[in-house]
Amino acid sequence: MTEDQQNLANAMESQRKLISEINELNNAINIRKESALKLQGIIEYLQSRGVTLPEPEKVTQQPDSEKTESLQGDTEES
Repeated sequence: MTEDQQNLANAMESQRKLISEINELNNAINIRKESALKLQGIIEYLQSRGVTLPEPEKVTQQPDSEKTESLQGDTEES
């Protein structure tokens, strides 16, 4: 086999592998799309029955001055 023929064979094999990988990725995408569609159906069904989520609790934050004081206290103790 000549060098050019070997290069051609290598290129064709690389292309075959890439096409195979692309097909596998497309299959994985299709599976995930189907799962997302099923979940969308579940969400719509539950919402049509009036199911809602509770409002998230609001977390109160320390004023910035308290944060600074607590950080300064930590460094002084070290």
